[in-house]
Amino acid sequence: MVREKLKKMFGDSLVEEWDRDIMQLETVFVEFINNTREISFFEFIKKATKEEDAFKDIKNLSPEKINELYRMDEDMVVHCLYHYPFQAEQVANDIVENIHNKNMKILDFGASVGNDLFWLENRGFTNLHHYEINELAKLFARYRARVYGSGINILDELEDDYDVIMSFDVIEHIPNYKEVFEDLFKKMKPKSTFYIGAHFTPKDSPGRITHFEENYPMEKLFEENGFKKINNLIWRRGYEDN
Repeated sequence: MVREKLKKMFGDSLVEEWDRDIMQLETVFVEFINNTREISFFEFIKKATKEEDAFKDIKNLSPEKINELYRMDEDMVVHCLYHYPFQAEQVANDIVENIHNKNMKILDFGASVGNDLFWLENRGFTNLHHYEINELAKLFARYRARVYGSGINILDELEDDYDVIMSFDVIEHIPNYKEVFEDLFKKMKPKSTFYIGAHFTPKDSPGRITHFEENYPMEKLFEENGFKKINNLIWRRGYEDN
C-alpha cells in the first residue's frame, strides 16, 4: 500500500530506484551491525524494536534527559533506515529551479542515517553536511559514506556559513526548539534557505508520544529571524533584495 502511494506521488521509476537503494542500504547496514556491534544484525533488530515503552514518559523529562535518550536510542535508527527521501527530492527541485547552484553548503540537521543527503549526492550536489546526535546513526552514516566513497561531511560539531539547512521530522522532538533553531539561524548566511518538515502533536495526545506541541509559533519564529515563507516546506531570507 505504501509503495503504491509512493508510485502515484513520484512515479514507478523513482520508486524502483529507491527499492534498489534500500537493498544496497540493508546489505551495508547488516555488515555494519555485524562488524561493529557485539550482537548480530537480527538480534539488534529484535532488541531495538521490542522496547516499545522506551519513550512512554518522554514528555515529563527535562530537555537534557531527552537529549541523552535520543543520543542512545536504537529504535530510531531502525525506523529511519527505511525513510523514503521524498522531501530531499523537493529540496533538489527547488534548488535546481529557483537557486541554480548545486554547490551550495547544505546542512541536514537531524540527519539520522543520511538518506536525504546520499540521495542529493547521487543527483550531483557536492557540499553536503550531516549532523545527528544519535551516536549509532552517526556512526553508521560515517561507515556508509566510507563504503560508498561519499564526500558527505559527517559532523561532530556544527559549522557556520550554511547556504541551506534542511531539517525534517526533528523540531517536534525538541522541547526547547525555539532556542535551538535561533542558534541554527545564526549559522546561516544572510542570504539562505531553510527547508523544514514538522509534525507537532497537541498536548496530551495519545498518538505520537515523542512529538511535542507547538509551544512557540513556528511561523513567528522564522519571521522574527528574517525568513519569508514560500510554502509549508520552504523559508528564505535575503533573496528579496535582488
